[in-house]
Amino acid sequence: TNITSLELHNGITTIENEAFRECVNLKTVMVRGNVSSLTSHTFFNCSSLESLKLLGELNTIDSFALCGCSKLKELMILSSFVPRIPENAIKTILLGSFKVWY
Repeated sequence: TNITSLELHNGITTIENEAFRECVNLKTVMVRGNVSSLTSHTFFNCSSLESLKLLGELNTIDSFALCGCSKLKELMILSSFVPRIPENAIKTILLGSFKVWY
């Protein structure tokens, strides 16, 4: 797809498995509201994704949710609960240039 930016608002509670898989032009994502889970392979191989902001009550980041997001530089999670991030959820991200904000 040609989507480069995405903003999701209130009313969405789950982003389904593989919802944005291989959206290779996607650069920025902001999720507001009550998305409780990033399911498996949600942003798998979104190779241009640089910034992901999750503003709400995120409880879970599943395996491979961000795998292949090799240009991801910023993950911002504003939630009252800090979710566990499995190692394979962020596999292939260059950790030296990656910042997680809680």
